[in-house]
Amino acid sequence: MVRKFLCRWAFLFLLLAPSLVWALDGKVDGKAVSQAQYMADTVWVLVTAFLVFWMQPGFALLEAGFTRAKNTVNILMKNVMDFCIASVAYWAVGFAVMFGNGTPLQTTPWTTQVILALSVPN
Repeated sequence: MVRKFLCRWAFLFLLLAPSLVWALDGKVDGKAVSQAQYMADTVWVLVTAFLVFWMQPGFALLEAGFTRAKNTVNILMKNVMDFCIASVAYWAVGFAVMFGNGTPLQTTPWTTQVILALSVPN
C-alpha cells in the first residue's frame, strides 16, 4: 500500500519536474543564486548536525541494551558525561578553529592565539 503510494508520487514528480524548467524566464540573477546556495548549505549543515547530535542518544541506548540492567544507569551517565565534555571542548577549541575570531562567547583568548598560530599568511 505504502509502496504503491510512493511509486505514484515519484511518477508524478518525474512527470512534472521538467515543466519547472519552462518556468524560468531565461534571466539568472547571480546574487539570488548565491543566496540560494548559502541557504541550502546552511540547511544541509543543520540537518547533518542534528543527525550527529542524535547519534549520541542512539549510541547510549545501544550500549544500555548490551549491558545488564543493574549497569544501565552507569552506562547512560557515562554517555551524558561524554556529551558534556565534548560540548565544552568544542566550545573551547572546535568552534574557534572552525569559524575564526568571533564574539567573546564563541572564543577564548587561548583559542585566539591558536588560530593566529595556525593561520597561514597569503
